[in-house]
Amino acid sequence: MNRIVKYGFRVFFLGIGFLFPVGAQADFPDRPILYVVCETPGSHVDEMSRRQQPALKDILGAPVVITYRTGGDGSSCWSFLARSHSEGYVVSSMVLPLLILNPLVRKNVGYDPDEFLPLVIYQSIPIGLAVRRDHPAKSFDGFIALARQYPRRIKVGVDARYSPQYLALYQFQKRAGIELTTVIFAGPAKQMAGFRSKEVEAVMARSTDLVARATDFRILAIGTQERLDIFPTVPTFVEKGIEIFPRIDLGVCIRKGVPQERVRVLERAFLQIAQQNILDNELRKKGFIPLAIGSSQSLILMEEMKKEFKQLIAEIDISQGWSYEIKE
Repeated sequence: MNRIVKYGFRVFFLGIGFLFPVGAQADFPDRPILYVVCETPGSHVDEMSRRQQPALKDILGAPVVITYRTGGDGSSCWSFLARSHSEGYVVSSMVLPLLILNPLVRKNVGYDPDEFLPLVIYQSIPIGLAVRRDHPAKSFDGFIALARQYPRRIKVGVDARYSPQYLALYQFQKRAGIELTTVIFAGPAKQMAGFRSKEVEAVMARSTDLVARATDFRILAIGTQERLDIFPTVPTFVEKGIEIFPRIDLGVCIRKGVPQERVRVLERAFLQIAQQNILDNELRKKGFIPLAIGSSQSLILMEEMKKEFKQLIAEIDISQGWSYEIKE
């Protein structure tokens, strides 16, 4: 597995270094920064952008105005960014790998991921495999054994076709040599509702959902390099010989072409805020992993994600999905 997925849950602060003060370019910014959010008001991405907003104003010395473009799993937001001027006055929330996946599985999304430069990755949400507490599989090994004994009988819920959870389940089956039945729900809320109503007996789900409904689940594996403090008894997939590290990364990006000195000003501002959140235990308790990964390293991770997911989608028939699917 490539390096993009291997930072696990360790604390990172990777940037180009604070060699100059943020205000080194005195004429930037000299007007408000527009911060375009790709998820709805009240969502976690919105909450994080609102948390960043006053700190950005203090650091940059200019107002930061938040606006929303929420359609198409972020496509409306990123197509708006793609049409913006390359001056550094428009930044956008970034959700990986959705920003990469949309053009691979949708038509006319209005942007190309190659148009964007990440400024920072500030958070990660691992994806894990869980079953009902009364499920006969009491462990990861027990789940694998049951799946091999009864191919396609175990129903596992995911939140959408071609979502990170869906692709994680595909990779899991391929590497484990098992066949499950994938049940596709219309979003995480319906996925969790389907689990509670016993439409499915297992889920591939975000750590945040697993934490929020911890009493409903027996978590079998989590997609990090090392075990999480909040799930100390839960093995990682890689511990069990399945080298996958499924996750969702949250960050901020701009359009390419912004002058480099302006990129550095914005990057340092977002990194300073991200560094302050690294030890936020409340975020960790909710299943989030705070990070502070700068622009150049984030770009490397993003480029490697592009290669990985392009290859992964190519293995799956876009029109038919893959075998043993049920759409709810």
